[in-house]
Amino acid sequence: MGFKTWRTKDFGIMVRSGNTGIGEVANMSKDVSTCGALSSYCKEFCYMGSAYYKSMKKAMAPHAENGRIFRDIDERDMWKLFIFDMVRLIESKRLPLFRVDVNGDLVSPEELDAWMAVANLCPTTKFWIPTKRLFWLDRQTVDRINDIDNLSVSVSVFFNMPKHIVDMAQKTGLPIAYCDSENKYKYKVCNKPCTTCMWCYTKGSTKRNVFLPMHGTEAVKKRREFQSV
Repeated sequence: MGFKTWRTKDFGIMVRSGNTGIGEVANMSKDVSTCGALSSYCKEFCYMGSAYYKSMKKAMAPHAENGRIFRDIDERDMWKLFIFDMVRLIESKRLPLFRVDVNGDLVSPEELDAWMAVANLCPTTKFWIPTKRLFWLDRQTVDRINDIDNLSVSVSVFFNMPKHIVDMAQKTGLPIAYCDSENKYKYKVCNKPCTTCMWCYTKGSTKRNVFLPMHGTEAVKKRREFQSV
Protein backbone atom coordinates (compact mmCIF):
# COMPACT_ATOMS: atom_id res chain seq x y z
CA MET A 1 0.00 0.00 0.00
CA GLY A 2 1.49 3.31 -1.06
CA PHE A 3 1.00 6.56 0.78
CA LYS A 4 -0.39 9.58 -1.03
CA THR A 5 0.01 13.03 0.44
CA TRP A 6 -1.68 16.26 -0.57
CA ARG A 7 -1.76 19.79 0.81
CA THR A 8 -4.59 22.28 0.46
CA LYS A 9 -3.71 25.25 -1.70
CA ASP A 10 -4.32 28.16 0.68
CA PHE A 11 -3.51 26.83 4.16
CA GLY A 12 -1.22 23.93 3.33
CA ILE A 13 -3.21 21.45 5.45
CA MET A 14 -1.75 17.97 4.98
CA VAL A 15 -4.18 15.24 3.91
CA ARG A 16 -3.01 11.66 3.43
CA SER A 17 -4.30 8.41 2.00
CA GLY A 18 -2.91 4.92 2.53
CA ASN A 19 -2.91 4.65 6.32
CA THR A 20 -1.67 1.14 7.16
CA GLY A 21 -4.62 0.63 9.51
CA ILE A 22 -7.61 2.27 7.85
CA GLY A 23 -6.55 1.69 4.25
CA GLU A 24 -7.01 3.89 1.19
CA VAL A 25 -8.98 6.54 3.03
CA ALA A 26 -8.23 10.24 2.90
CA ASN A 27 -7.39 11.25 6.43
CA MET A 28 -6.08 14.18 8.38
CA SER A 29 -4.23 14.33 11.66
CA LYS A 30 -3.40 17.02 14.18
CA ASP A 31 -1.01 16.70 17.10
CA VAL A 32 -2.34 15.39 20.41
CA SER A 33 -2.16 18.85 22.00
CA THR A 34 -5.45 19.63 20.21
CA CYS A 35 -7.28 16.91 22.17
CA GLY A 36 -8.33 19.30 24.94
CA ALA A 37 -9.40 18.79 28.53
CA LEU A 38 -10.90 15.33 28.08
CA SER A 39 -7.50 14.03 26.93
CA SER A 40 -6.58 13.78 30.63
CA TYR A 41 -8.39 10.41 30.65
CA CYS A 42 -6.38 8.91 27.81
CA LYS A 43 -3.13 10.87 28.02
CA GLU A 44 -1.26 8.12 29.87
CA PHE A 45 -2.42 5.47 27.41
CA CYS A 46 -2.35 7.37 24.10
CA TYR A 47 -0.09 5.59 21.64
CA MET A 48 0.40 8.82 19.68
CA GLY A 49 1.70 10.46 22.85
CA SER A 50 4.12 7.65 23.63
CA ALA A 51 7.87 8.08 23.71
CA TYR A 52 8.09 5.97 20.53
CA TYR A 53 5.99 8.36 18.47
CA LYS A 54 7.50 11.45 20.07
CA SER A 55 10.89 10.19 18.88
CA MET A 56 9.63 10.11 15.28
CA LYS A 57 10.01 13.87 14.92
CA LYS A 58 10.03 13.95 11.12
CA ALA A 59 6.87 11.85 10.84
CA MET A 60 5.06 13.77 13.57
CA ALA A 61 6.00 17.25 12.30
CA PRO A 62 3.10 17.45 9.78
CA HIS A 63 0.63 16.60 12.56
CA ALA A 64 1.97 19.45 14.67
CA GLU A 65 1.81 21.75 11.65
CA ASN A 66 -1.82 20.81 10.99
CA GLY A 67 -2.60 21.53 14.64
CA ARG A 68 -0.96 24.93 14.39
CA ILE A 69 -2.82 25.73 11.15
CA PHE A 70 -6.22 24.84 12.61
CA ARG A 71 -5.62 26.86 15.77
CA ASP A 72 -4.59 29.81 13.60
CA ILE A 73 -7.71 29.46 11.43
CA ASP A 74 -9.84 29.45 14.56
CA GLU A 75 -8.10 32.39 16.22
CA ARG A 76 -8.38 34.47 13.04
CA ASP A 77 -11.90 33.21 12.20
CA MET A 78 -10.99 32.09 8.70
CA TRP A 79 -13.39 29.15 8.52
CA LYS A 80 -15.06 30.31 5.31
CA LEU A 81 -11.69 30.27 3.56
CA PHE A 82 -10.94 26.85 5.10
CA ILE A 83 -14.20 25.47 3.69
CA PHE A 84 -13.31 26.68 0.20
CA ASP A 85 -9.75 25.37 0.56
CA MET A 86 -10.77 21.89 1.72
CA VAL A 87 -13.64 21.48 -0.74
CA ARG A 88 -11.30 22.35 -3.61
CA LEU A 89 -8.88 19.58 -2.57
CA ILE A 90 -11.59 16.96 -1.99
CA GLU A 91 -13.27 17.68 -5.32
CA SER A 92 -10.02 17.73 -7.30
CA LYS A 93 -8.93 14.36 -5.90
CA ARG A 94 -12.44 12.85 -5.98
CA LEU A 95 -12.04 11.40 -2.50
CA PRO A 96 -14.76 8.85 -1.63
CA LEU A 97 -13.98 8.61 2.12
CA PHE A 98 -12.52 11.17 4.50
CA ARG A 99 -11.65 10.59 8.14
CA VAL A 100 -11.24 13.79 10.13
CA ASP A 101 -8.71 13.65 12.98
CA VAL A 102 -7.05 10.26 13.01
CA ASN A 103 -4.99 11.93 15.74
CA GLY A 104 -5.93 15.07 17.63
CA ASP A 105 -9.42 16.55 17.85
CA LEU A 106 -11.63 19.44 16.83
CA VAL A 107 -10.22 22.77 17.99
CA SER A 108 -13.57 24.58 18.37
CA PRO A 109 -17.32 24.30 17.70
CA GLU A 110 -16.68 26.46 14.64
CA GLU A 111 -14.46 23.74 13.18
CA LEU A 112 -17.30 21.24 13.51
CA ASP A 113 -19.61 23.73 11.78
CA ALA A 114 -17.03 24.07 9.00
CA TRP A 115 -16.82 20.31 8.44
CA MET A 116 -20.61 20.17 8.23
CA ALA A 117 -20.43 22.80 5.49
CA VAL A 118 -17.68 20.84 3.71
CA ALA A 119 -19.79 17.66 3.83
CA ASN A 120 -22.80 19.49 2.40
CA LEU A 121 -20.66 20.81 -0.46
CA CYS A 122 -19.08 17.39 -1.16
CA PRO A 123 -22.11 15.05 -1.26
CA THR A 124 -20.24 12.18 -2.97
CA THR A 125 -17.66 11.97 -0.16
CA LYS A 126 -18.47 10.20 3.11
CA PHE A 127 -16.99 11.83 6.24
CA TRP A 128 -16.38 10.41 9.71
CA ILE A 129 -15.41 12.50 12.74
CA PRO A 130 -14.63 10.79 16.06
CA THR A 131 -14.46 13.39 18.84
CA LYS A 132 -14.29 13.76 22.61
CA ARG A 133 -15.81 17.24 22.43
CA LEU A 134 -19.15 16.05 23.75
CA PHE A 135 -19.79 19.39 25.50
CA TRP A 136 -20.26 20.95 22.04
CA LEU A 137 -22.81 18.34 20.94
CA ASP A 138 -26.05 19.93 22.05
CA ARG A 139 -29.43 18.86 20.66
CA GLN A 140 -29.42 21.45 17.88
CA THR A 141 -25.91 20.48 16.74
CA VAL A 142 -26.75 16.76 16.79
CA ASP A 143 -29.90 17.42 14.74
CA ARG A 144 -27.81 19.27 12.15
CA ILE A 145 -25.34 16.37 12.00
CA ASN A 146 -28.17 13.88 11.58
CA ASP A 147 -29.57 15.88 8.66
CA ILE A 148 -26.35 15.39 6.65
CA ASP A 149 -26.45 11.93 5.04
CA ASN A 150 -22.73 11.77 4.23
CA LEU A 151 -21.43 12.93 7.62
CA SER A 152 -21.11 10.63 10.64
CA VAL A 153 -19.89 11.88 14.01
CA SER A 154 -19.01 9.49 16.83
CA VAL A 155 -18.34 10.39 20.46
CA SER A 156 -15.02 8.91 21.55
CA VAL A 157 -15.22 7.22 24.95
CA PHE A 158 -12.09 6.05 26.75
CA PHE A 159 -12.29 3.19 29.24
CA ASN A 160 -11.30 5.21 32.31
CA MET A 161 -13.71 8.09 31.83
CA PRO A 162 -16.05 8.58 34.84
CA LYS A 163 -19.53 7.16 34.48
CA HIS A 164 -21.17 10.59 34.41
CA ILE A 165 -19.13 11.52 31.32
CA VAL A 166 -19.92 8.20 29.62
CA ASP A 167 -23.59 8.86 30.38
CA MET A 168 -23.29 12.33 28.83
CA ALA A 169 -21.73 10.82 25.71
CA GLN A 170 -24.53 8.31 25.39
CA LYS A 171 -27.19 10.99 25.90
CA THR A 172 -25.97 12.88 22.83
CA GLY A 173 -27.69 10.18 20.78
CA LEU A 174 -24.66 9.91 18.51
CA PRO A 175 -22.75 6.65 17.96
CA ILE A 176 -20.06 5.77 20.50
CA ALA A 177 -16.48 4.91 19.53
CA TYR A 178 -15.26 3.04 22.61
CA CYS A 179 -11.51 2.62 23.10
CA ASP A 180 -10.25 -0.16 25.38
CA SER A 181 -8.36 -3.45 25.36
CA GLU A 182 -11.58 -5.28 26.29
CA ASN A 183 -14.95 -4.90 24.60
CA LYS A 184 -16.94 -4.02 27.73
CA TYR A 185 -20.07 -2.88 25.89
CA LYS A 186 -19.97 -5.58 23.18
CA TYR A 187 -19.96 -3.05 20.36
CA LYS A 188 -19.15 -4.03 16.78
CA VAL A 189 -15.36 -4.48 16.67
CA CYS A 190 -13.47 -2.25 14.22
CA ASN A 191 -12.95 -4.28 11.06
CA LYS A 192 -10.10 -2.69 9.11
CA PRO A 193 -9.70 -1.40 6.50
CA CYS A 194 -12.45 1.22 6.34
CA THR A 195 -12.86 0.78 2.59
CA THR A 196 -14.28 -2.74 3.06
CA CYS A 197 -16.09 -2.20 6.37
CA MET A 198 -17.67 1.27 6.03
CA TRP A 199 -19.43 0.84 9.41
CA CYS A 200 -18.42 4.20 10.88
CA TYR A 201 -19.16 6.09 7.65
CA THR A 202 -22.64 4.68 7.05
CA LYS A 203 -25.72 6.00 8.77
CA GLY A 204 -28.49 3.59 9.69
CA SER A 205 -31.66 3.24 11.69
CA THR A 206 -29.62 2.26 14.77
CA LYS A 207 -26.56 3.85 16.35
CA ARG A 208 -23.35 2.67 14.70
CA ASN A 209 -21.41 2.05 17.90
CA VAL A 210 -17.91 0.69 17.37
CA PHE A 211 -15.22 -0.82 19.59
CA LEU A 212 -11.68 0.37 18.85
CA PRO A 213 -9.06 -1.92 20.45
CA MET A 214 -6.24 -0.01 22.15
CA HIS A 215 -3.03 0.30 20.13
CA GLY A 216 0.25 -1.09 21.38
CA THR A 217 1.26 -3.66 23.96
CA GLU A 218 2.51 -0.91 26.28
CA ALA A 219 -0.93 0.74 26.37
CA VAL A 220 -2.69 -2.57 26.94
CA LYS A 221 -0.29 -3.40 29.79
CA LYS A 222 -0.95 -0.02 31.42
CA ARG A 223 -4.67 -0.55 31.07
CA ARG A 224 -4.46 -3.88 32.91
CA GLU A 225 -2.38 -2.28 35.68
CA PHE A 226 -5.01 0.48 35.93
CA GLN A 227 -7.79 -2.07 36.34
CA SER A 228 -5.92 -4.02 39.02
CA VAL A 229 -5.49 -1.01 41.29
